[in-house]
Amino acid sequence: LHRVDRRQRQMCIRDSSSTIKVYDFKMFESNDNDEFTTLDTLVLNLEPLQLFKDKIEIEQLYLKGLKVKTVMKDSTFNFDDLLAFHSQSVESIKTKDSKPFKYSINNIEIKDSNFFFDDKNIGKETHLEELSFTVPYIGWDQKEKSNADVKFNFKNGGYFQSELNINPVDGEFDALITIKDLSLSPFYEYVAEYAEINEFDGRLNSKIKIEGNTNEAIKSIITGVASVNDFEMVDTSGKTFMSAKHINTELQSIDYYNNNYELASVIIDNSYTYFQLDSLSNNFFRIFKLDDIKGEITPEASETISDTIQSQTEHSLNYVINKLTLNKGVLDYTDNLTGQPFYYNLSKIEIDSDSITNTSKWIDIYATMLLNERGALKSELGIDPSNYLNSTLDIAIENFLFSDLNIYTCLLYTSPSPRDRQKS
Repeated sequence: LHRVDRRQRQMCIRDSSSTIKVYDFKMFESNDNDEFTTLDTLVLNLEPLQLFKDKIEIEQLYLKGLKVKTVMKDSTFNFDDLLAFHSQSVESIKTKDSKPFKYSINNIEIKDSNFFFDDKNIGKETHLEELSFTVPYIGWDQKEKSNADVKFNFKNGGYFQSELNINPVDGEFDALITIKDLSLSPFYEYVAEYAEINEFDGRLNSKIKIEGNTNEAIKSIITGVASVNDFEMVDTSGKTFMSAKHINTELQSIDYYNNNYELASVIIDNSYTYFQLDSLSNNFFRIFKLDDIKGEITPEASETISDTIQSQTEHSLNYVINKLTLNKGVLDYTDNLTGQPFYYNLSKIEIDSDSITNTSKWIDIYATMLLNERGALKSELGIDPSNYLNSTLDIAIENFLFSDLNIYTCLLYTSPSPRDRQKS
């Protein structure tokens, strides 16, 4: 079990109130060496006479300098022994007509707290710095909403802030969550489990509102905005294969319980994509390990995937993207099927689409771009989502140079004919 060390304790009783102060508190892990929880100051001001009325009444709860370190290895945590100890059943206790637990807590303040999560499975420690929040009042018979404001800083800059309001009578709640300049680089190790990359970077900003009921929290509705600035992914050769200056999304309604996802807009500015094709695969399949998945699919696994798709169809995903826009995009294309690499550049890519939904019968996508820094292309693509072969494409091209495709012409004329292959 965890060992507790309290350097200083004070208790002061004045009239009908009592104040308990604890300084330099430490709780060690079961090895008696590693610190599990520490805190600088705990102040608890309560009304002990209320205990005779079967009620706990706390006038102040102040906690400063709390530090908690959670360690995960495989599927176990460093607090599992505490959970096991407190979950032991007591068969000898029988309750009779249990009365509601009465409590009243005022002036809750948590200040300058730090939380560490050490994931031994990937060798990554996540740190939440300077967590602080206040709760004015929580009571067993409360009839009005309680509000809790939480704020803490991220280790690499930025902060998390939330404003939570809960109605204790019916469980209705609303929460406003703000994330400012959250660096994505600390999540590199998690992404690297699914992608062969050297870097994963960007800055996340969001302001979302969550409305629901604590009794059925899974049915909550999410609205708001989210954006990522300076997004970048780099492959193991040090080549940036996907990036964007800004990615902005407006969430009109996210209803996870009913599988309804509606986005008012998705706008991508100054994007860059590097696509490389060779005889066996392409760089995106290699980076995201899709080639490995394809090779591992057995007939039994294929049947399982088919059943999964059938199940997902029965519980259909409903999605809406009312506006999809790409501004100033760039695509670098490399074809290694031509004997020597063929490079082609598409720049100043502008894409705009009609509303895209899971029930769309027809989708129109409009695009303009610069071809190899010379020719201009304008296109209108019409797509039938239920049958991609039933599509239309209108293209207008200006100043296109055929010499850009010389390598394909040479490949065509140097390839042996079927008759030559028979002779050989």
